[in-house]
Amino acid sequence: MVSISKTWREQGNAFLKKNVEGTAPVICRQNLEKSLQYYYKAENTAGDNMEDRCSAKKNSGIASLKLARILDPRKEKANLIDFYFKQALEKFSEAWEYGRGKSNEWLMGIQTLSLECFINMEDRMADDKVEDKVRQLESLTLLVLGKENKASAFSTITLLVFELALTNLAAKNFKVALSHLKDCYYPVSEGLRYSDSEEMKRTFELHQEDIYIQTCVAESMQALDIGDNMFQAAMTEEEVLNMDMIYDVLDWYRQAITLTRDKDVLLEAIAHCRLGKIYQKVLKLDDRARVYYAKCIELANTLIPRTIHQEEWYCLATEALSHYQQEDLRKEEEAKKGQREEILKEKKEELDELKKNFKDMGKVEFLIFIYKKYPPKNKKHVLGKVSDQPESPEIKKLYQKAVIHFHPDKVPSEDKVWKFMSEEIVKLLTSHYEYFK
Repeated sequence: MVSISKTWREQGNAFLKKNVEGTAPVICRQNLEKSLQYYYKAENTAGDNMEDRCSAKKNSGIASLKLARILDPRKEKANLIDFYFKQALEKFSEAWEYGRGKSNEWLMGIQTLSLECFINMEDRMADDKVEDKVRQLESLTLLVLGKENKASAFSTITLLVFELALTNLAAKNFKVALSHLKDCYYPVSEGLRYSDSEEMKRTFELHQEDIYIQTCVAESMQALDIGDNMFQAAMTEEEVLNMDMIYDVLDWYRQAITLTRDKDVLLEAIAHCRLGKIYQKVLKLDDRARVYYAKCIELANTLIPRTIHQEEWYCLATEALSHYQQEDLRKEEEAKKGQREEILKEKKEELDELKKNFKDMGKVEFLIFIYKKYPPKNKKHVLGKVSDQPESPEIKKLYQKAVIHFHPDKVPSEDKVWKFMSEEIVKLLTSHYEYFK
């Protein structure tokens, strides 16, 4: 005997079959609405018959899905279209529950319909605000059938919430970004729970890695912000400099570096600059400041071609390092000057003799004197045989060779006395050489 529920269902099927290709949309809608009325009656009269229940629910879902697809979004209220899509999902979910004992083919068919419905709804949300889209998908995901399908839906939600976090990070709204990143953990944990395949599990592992990295970046922004505000308060609001507060600021900047290391080069560079600034301007520890400034610029150079040269922190670091380099040169010149004065005092008699012979001796005689009194350190550098009465071209070549033999650039830097004497000798040799040009 045919059940009442099946009779209602068959009447609904009759209207559903009227919608063939080419049927006008208005007629299709009328047929679907009538078929739904019969399917509702089939559901209500199914009683405890699981076969009737699951079949009626499935047919209601199919009719609802078809109806949602043919409704013109330009003429119908969005709520009505969403209602039929959501109803289709609910009916497929209920059909699944009542039809667990049916064949795998039947169950897979329900899963496929459920996924199609979810995808259609997701497509409809393309122009919605991300926040609104996330809210809707969260309520719909629980209705999606099949563990892998559910996991895929949770992956979609994760990506949407993650996108919100990235948008706020780009706008430096790290507090809002941290909130969104925290919200990512629910869809990720649920997605992992429903994941069966290794590929899907790997997808969520990658989500976790991305969330962790961006959480570190957001927390680093927060640490920099706290450090900056605390430093500002210490320098402007306290009558007497509060060193405890300054050391707290250093800790916040160090935390920012730890959080961003190998994750966000820009933030890591900024944090190094902040530390350099405190060591330079507050603690007056230039050696420490220089280390942090140098690291800042080293990191900044890896950001090329990104434009950062006008950034306040970059300008501060480059100016500070330039100042330190100029100071190094000044100290180096002063040290050289002091050493030169000491050597000059020590070698005064020799220099006086050297200059006297330069004036009194002939050009060849002076060369012979130089090589004898101050032989070059390199044993191969010798004056060589000189003609009894050398002409100018020969003397010129002898002086060219002598300048090379005594040139201070050939002298090791640690032999400062000989380097000094070489400089003085070359000056005199060059003066004689100019005569032959």
